[in-house]
Amino acid sequence: MVNGEKKILIVGAHPDDAEYGAGGFLQMFGKALICVVFPMGRADEARAGADELGADCAVMDFDAENARERALIENLDEIIGRFKPNVICTHSLTGVHQDHRLVARSVISACRAFTGMVLFFGTPSDHPFAANLFVELTDAQFEKKLTALRKHKSQANRPYMQSQALHTHFNYWNEAYQGKSGRWVEPFVLHRNVIRRTG
Repeated sequence: MVNGEKKILIVGAHPDDAEYGAGGFLQMFGKALICVVFPMGRADEARAGADELGADCAVMDFDAENARERALIENLDEIIGRFKPNVICTHSLTGVHQDHRLVARSVISACRAFTGMVLFFGTPSDHPFAANLFVELTDAQFEKKLTALRKHKSQANRPYMQSQALHTHFNYWNEAYQGKSGRWVEPFVLHRNVIRRTG
């Protein structure tokens, strides 16, 4: 599924969501685009995190307090049509954060004609998160993911951004699916996948 010709779009509600949820997975693609819906005054951090991972960054200008779902869907329609990704990742519908659920619903609606794979990534506010797809990361990929997260300096004191918390979280998912070939795993929920006919 993953090679240098594939493209991935990661849609996060806030800066650092994409790096936290899929910052390792996106390194496996030839081209990656991180879309941040609610920049919250942290657009520079969002761009710095994406740049560390070799990804492009599209920062929307939505206000979380007054965001209209239809307008968000229309913006996502345009981005998907222009970028033409093979894989789209976004938040889970089970999260307790209202911004995350809004973005997840909007992405699902914008993917109505999309024929690739749609995945939900996990963040600390996703409970429960019943992962059914696991991506093993090399040490180098995991360290680059952590370096990208450190670009979000305004969030450095958050408990979930502490080094021990990050190492424990992603090692947990390796143990959860009994992986043998690595220590670090990013968990996903497969929402939808289309296998196109050949011939």
